[in-house]
Formats: sequence, structure tokens, C-alpha cells
Amino acid sequence: MLKKEISGMKELVADAQGTARDMRTDLKGEIGGQSDQIDAIDKRSRADGLETRQAMRLAEKEVRDLIADTSKRWDDKLTKVDSQIEALETKIDKKIMKALENPLAAMTKTK
Repeated sequence: MLKKEISGMKELVADAQGTARDMRTDLKGEIGGQSDQIDAIDKRSRADGLETRQAMRLAEKEVRDLIADTSKRWDDKLTKVDSQIEALETKIDKKIMKALENPLAAMTKTK
């Protein structure tokens, strides 16, 4: 009877060992699968981060180029306006001198 109990216990222990082995194998598989998923997520996250940084750099460059272009256009317009003002001043100075030199205007005579 003791041999039957020992034999029954051995069977239970063998079944428990088999179940434990199966559980360990299943856990290893699940942990490996989770690890693979984490690695894939990390890889996608890094790729998305790189893409985002590249998009930001491109946007910053476009903004800098737009600012530089706008600044150049304003500088060109200001230079043109300055030239027009100088030309107008020269023209007005000539007219004033012509009017002052005109003997019929009587502006050159002092009392």
C-alpha cells in the first residue's frame, strides 16, 4: 500500500514537473513575444522621432528662408524709395535754384 502511495506521489510529481515545464516554456514564449513587440514599438518610435525632427528642421529652414527673402525684398524696396527721394530732392533743388536765379522773380535782390 505504501508502494502504491509512493507510486501515486511519483506520478503526481511527474505530472507537476511536466506542467511546470510546460508553463515555463509558455512563459518564455510569451516573454519573448512581448520583448519582440516592445522592440518593434521602440523601433517605430525612434523612426517617428527622426521623421519629426527632420520635418521640424525643414520647417525651420523654410521659415528662415522666408524671413531672409522678406528682409531682402524690404531692403530692396527701401533702397528704391531712398533713390527716389534723393532724385526728388535733386529735382526740387534744381527748380529752387532756377527760380532763385531768375531775374524776373526778383528773389535774388535784397533790400
